[in-house]
Amino acid sequence: MTIHKINISKNTNITIPENMSVISKELPVTSIKDFIKIIKKHKNIIRPFVNDDISNELLELTKKLNKTIIDNSQIKKELKTKNDKITKLEELVELNNKKTGTHSMFKGEFEEKNKELFLNEYFGNIFDIDGSKKMKCMDIRMTHKIKKYTLGIECKDKKIILKKQDINKFHLDKLECKFRGCIFISVNSNIPGYVDKINHFSIKNKNELYIYSDDSLFVKIIINVFIDYLECEENTMDRCHVETLLCVCNQWNNLKSGFLKMDKIISNYLKQKNININGQLYLVSKSKCKSSKEPY
Repeated sequence: MTIHKINISKNTNITIPENMSVISKELPVTSIKDFIKIIKKHKNIIRPFVNDDISNELLELTKKLNKTIIDNSQIKKELKTKNDKITKLEELVELNNKKTGTHSMFKGEFEEKNKELFLNEYFGNIFDIDGSKKMKCMDIRMTHKIKKYTLGIECKDKKIILKKQDINKFHLDKLECKFRGCIFISVNSNIPGYVDKINHFSIKNKNELYIYSDDSLFVKIIINVFIDYLECEENTMDRCHVETLLCVCNQWNNLKSGFLKMDKIISNYLKQKNININGQLYLVSKSKCKSSKEPY
């Protein structure tokens, strides 16, 4: 095989096969610019002689590019979720500052936002949580991401739940929106005719759940059981299963109470001994330790 040389510069030589006679007629070239023109002009002739490594490298680069695009998309999605959560937390803080006093409006709005964050935390991977203000649609809607049914949730932080004002509205919203199931949560009052004791619940009309509790773990357990109950074809609830879960929940609450008492005893002892407890880790929420204030 005869070899032609392309002189690009004094220190650069590129060789090409003889059967590329069409290209050889345009040789030699003396600049990179002319060489690139020939490559572009005769790319279909040159391509079969290009080493497979270049194609493999391009394939790898394409895969990396696609992965980067997917990763960036995921990062943007996570960033949006975090920004949404920050916005909701800011709204929650603002409502918390307003809810002092006897007026229940801000207390109600605070509880709605609080429950929206709670539901997103524990059920957001299965349900789309919608807490936007809508007329006759309850406070929060949970729509199953796959099965597409919707649950309506009403949140109340009132000293007295009124049948005409609160319960009847709950029933009307249920009929208006045709929810698969509805949940009425009261954190500060019994629900007349449905639940009398705190940390108790009842199910009525097969798809209405009433909860009187301010314990997030208790509420989470009951909502989980209620969802399973709604999706069960027989529409029956395993009372043994519920009672076992509630027993575990009660034991956990007892443990927390015991730890809190122990923490108080130790803290008081250290103070009596004039031991500096600056930086002490308390077994309480951050809200009770504001401005370096002791929680006990």
